[in-house]
Amino acid sequence: MLLRPAEDATRVDFRVSLSSAGIGVGLSAILAVIAGSAALFPEQVMIDGAGTTETVMAWLCTGLFSLPVVLMAAALVKTRRSQGLLIDASGVWWYGPDAPDPRLVCAWTELGAVAITWKQSPAPGIAQPVRPVLGHALEVYATGPLLDDRLDRLTRVSETERPVLVNPPPCRYRLVLPEAGMAEVVEGAVHRFAPTLWAGSHRRQWNPVPGA
Repeated sequence: MLLRPAEDATRVDFRVSLSSAGIGVGLSAILAVIAGSAALFPEQVMIDGAGTTETVMAWLCTGLFSLPVVLMAAALVKTRRSQGLLIDASGVWWYGPDAPDPRLVCAWTELGAVAITWKQSPAPGIAQPVRPVLGHALEVYATGPLLDDRLDRLTRVSETERPVLVNPPPCRYRLVLPEAGMAEVVEGAVHRFAPTLWAGSHRRQWNPVPGA
């Protein structure tokens, strides 16, 4: 019999909002159009006309601004695919294009603790005077390397990284959540289905690499 998530499972949809990404695509597209217009119609667009150098620069700028549009559009298509987590009384499941039938990532019986972690830059910068909270993630702790091959997104945390729990189970796994608001949904689901495993929300060691 094929195991499946329960009907009352909490769904955590990983499709991200289009607002911020859409703004970036739009701005890059506008700049690409302006640069392309200058390259195709230099006499009409440039105030003092255009020589060879200006035309070449316009074409280079067109390519420079067009590349992010293509890359971000491709990324948007990928992030808008239906994929995410299903959390029920048996554990945490993954669904998506790579898993037509949801597959069990980890059963509650395999875990010793579950937490939410996040990171924050140790010092503000010129561009970011306020230190933002970043990289919310679901972290699960197993007594052995049971989950190493369950899901590509579920990565085993290096033993050199400072632990956030006191005397945790030895194997720590992290699944980064695409948006901060998903952390509350995950926390609510753990409280509902596995309250004895909940270990709280913690700040983890700073790492500037996205997803770390």
